[in-house]
Amino acid sequence: MQIIHYGMIRVISLLTFAMIGSIVSKPPQAKTFDNERSEKSRSLAFTLEWKKLRIAEMLFSISGENDEYWNISGKTLGPLRLVKNYEGEARQSYETDGHRYKLEGLDNGFLESREILFPSSGLPIVREFVDRTAEKALTPELSWGKGAISPMGLFRQIVNSTRSPSLCSGSIIVYDGKRAYTVQLISSRAQERDLRILDLLKFRDRVFWKCSATLDSSTLIQGSRDLDTELEEISKEFTAQERVDNNSIDLSWSKVWLFSSRDRHIDFILSADCAAFELVGLSISSPLGRIIGKPPSSCDIRD
Repeated sequence: MQIIHYGMIRVISLLTFAMIGSIVSKPPQAKTFDNERSEKSRSLAFTLEWKKLRIAEMLFSISGENDEYWNISGKTLGPLRLVKNYEGEARQSYETDGHRYKLEGLDNGFLESREILFPSSGLPIVREFVDRTAEKALTPELSWGKGAISPMGLFRQIVNSTRSPSLCSGSIIVYDGKRAYTVQLISSRAQERDLRILDLLKFRDRVFWKCSATLDSSTLIQGSRDLDTELEEISKEFTAQERVDNNSIDLSWSKVWLFSSRDRHIDFILSADCAAFELVGLSISSPLGRIIGKPPSSCDIRD
């Protein structure tokens, strides 16, 4: 979600990823643009697990008198960190004339920074772009850029669909500076199976919605280099000794990454009367099996 920037893990973008702590080896901390804070704020820590193995941690936060500041911070852990060592923070502020998206992170030890303005009308404007696998940003085109939103914008739309299910419908074009892609959204009531996966069955008497997001791989537009080139570079970073020491954790973990030749599907489970934050869990489909994201406390009652 760059699920997620890269998707939900990267900051969403994503989605996420893309998704999505501080920049240099500190626990994730929420902060807003220009250090502006408001008494009206809420946050939620998330852990992503694969077969009970922690592979990423994230912190979602919303602040401002009218929820105008959105943050997602996080980092990869465990076997996923061997393939994609990433930690960073994505921020977005909303103003009357549009919104501003900013991503700062460390991608396998390399600084990554992006700042993009999304005006109310017109194409996105890239103010800053630093990326180790792309020399320059992907230039927005009229055919898709005018209606594009950031990964954080996608996340905001999904969260707000808790009270307005129509927001989770149709096709959304997401642009993160490096790539553009289409996400299909479908809203439905969460099923018992969804609640069981997230250990929420004891709260089945409450209302849970499911916003399903599918990243359509056939729509992926990338800039300077494609994903295969990036993964080849990651492979080279493994020394022979690392391959021996970690023979049970190989590059098959690269299949977990959101941007590939396969479609990616993420289910966001939402509730308006369960917890102080509408997102209560998520489920990411991958070739290696389901990845589950949930907070430490399953479902606190909203005050």
